[in-house]
Amino acid sequence: SGPSGRPIDAKRRNAELASAASSAKPPPSSDPVVQSLKDAGTAALNEGKYDEATEHYTEALAMLRVLDEETTADNRESGADTTVPVAENSGPSIAAARWALTASDEARAVAAALFSNRSLAHHRSGRYVDASVDGAAAAQLRPFWPKPYYRIAVARLDLGHYPRSVAACRRGEALAASCGESTEPFLTLLNTISYTAMRNGSFAGFD
Repeated sequence: SGPSGRPIDAKRRNAELASAASSAKPPPSSDPVVQSLKDAGTAALNEGKYDEATEHYTEALAMLRVLDEETTADNRESGADTTVPVAENSGPSIAAARWALTASDEARAVAAALFSNRSLAHHRSGRYVDASVDGAAAAQLRPFWPKPYYRIAVARLDLGHYPRSVAACRRGEALAASCGESTEPFLTLLNTISYTAMRNGSFAGFD
């Protein structure tokens, strides 16, 4: 039963989670410049040009912010309600994306994809702290999307933060399962975390 003493409808809760997760993957940007920068970043990433990819994603985020602020200003002038609830105690991990928390739905979704991609570029450049921060930003903006949790888990693994890596990995696995995606990447990663942690004197992943 829940805190109120009433039974929890597990089937309904799981259905709601699955519905949210299935629509969690961010859509393409409707702005051609932002999408072009994102595509350029992905191309550079695939070619192993990680610093160049990071620059493209960063520029895309800056452009997205400018465009969204212009749209928000126009909506405010027309009397539209532009208020978006901001999570309390979001912490330093979201500092780089704080503007996006109050942006439009589309801007938040596109920003999540950009932060997730930039997280990968940071990780492949060995910037694990930055990778973890960007992964956390993506997860904050798109909490039912499994991919950011994979980014976070991998970054935390390479930082030696094994229990936190396990936590992110398990969260991502649960989300992937709820939306019908393969959980194999998360299960494989969890095994890697557990093995690496054990070699370094930690039993994270064996609880």
